[in-house]
Amino acid sequence: MADHMKSPCKVTYYPNGAEKKCNSYTALKKSNLKEMRIVRYADDFKIFCRNRKDADRTYHAVEDWLLKRLKLEISDEKSKVTNLRKRDSEFLGFRMKLIKKRRTWVISSNVCDKAMSHMQKELSKAIIEIQNSKTASDIKSNIHEYDAKVIGMQNYYCIATRINLNFSRMAHVNNGRFLYRIDGYKKQGELNNKYIKKRYGKSKQMRWIGDTPVVPLAYVQFKIPMRKSRKINLYTLDGRMEIHSNLKLNVEDMLWLMRHPVTGETVQFNDNRISLYAGQEGKCAITGEQLEVIHCICYRKSNECKNGRDSYRNLLLLSPAGYEFISTTDSIKFATLTKKYELNKAQITKVNKLRVTAGLAEMSM
Repeated sequence: MADHMKSPCKVTYYPNGAEKKCNSYTALKKSNLKEMRIVRYADDFKIFCRNRKDADRTYHAVEDWLLKRLKLEISDEKSKVTNLRKRDSEFLGFRMKLIKKRRTWVISSNVCDKAMSHMQKELSKAIIEIQNSKTASDIKSNIHEYDAKVIGMQNYYCIATRINLNFSRMAHVNNGRFLYRIDGYKKQGELNNKYIKKRYGKSKQMRWIGDTPVVPLAYVQFKIPMRKSRKINLYTLDGRMEIHSNLKLNVEDMLWLMRHPVTGETVQFNDNRISLYAGQEGKCAITGEQLEVIHCICYRKSNECKNGRDSYRNLLLLSPAGYEFISTTDSIKFATLTKKYELNKAQITKVNKLRVTAGLAEMSM
């Protein structure tokens, strides 16, 4: 780098070990090097240049390098030089263009039309599944599947600057489908799910089918994409420790579960047992106490489950005391356990739902 620079730059670092680029960029701009940025995902990449001349030269250089070094020919249909001030360019489901803002140019990004069409088809299928549900548990399960799809789409595309407008267009069509296809689609309901309450609780677009919330597709805002911490790294000891500390879990317990699968159970059961430990933050689903992995119980809510009896949704990790709540037929013992673990009304309701599913009588506080 120094051979092309008029004067070498002083390299400084942030506390997390990342290099401060401000000095490097200043020195590079004074050099004879061409300024460009490359963004890559697998074999799909974009190279951004300051002007058309540099872009044309870079295009031919990359084409030549790929052919001579890797024996790869680029697709003329998919590979081209685009002026972002005049035309859109698509990348990983996003459509980008530069627009004038005061004295500078800024990026305007949308969800591309192909991705929008694909998402609308997926959500339409999910709504048809809800419509064709035969039992109350099927309805609830299919609504959860729909909600999961919506949240996943919002999480992926929220870095598009015009995400709200794009998803509002889809929501207009989606809401019509719900109104005309689903009975009992209403505005009033109660939010018990902590995640949905925190994320969508303030939205006036919230809807319910029975007592199950349907998350609003259009309730999403642009989020500035942030690079993850440089400390997080799968390939270094310190980087892996950072991942484990962020999980707030006992790594030794996770490893124990991995090395000691339940004999006679399916691979799906044992995989979901590990996932549940992470999802429940190492705590009993009933009492909230810290689990001892040697004695914890992976409990099936029902032996009849639409997505398979060993699906994640059909399993819970319980302590021996948590299992006692569900399985005991002794009302005095139940009352003693309730007092000991200070279960509230919501927890008792959860226990009774599990008891009814298991074919046992409900218990009162």
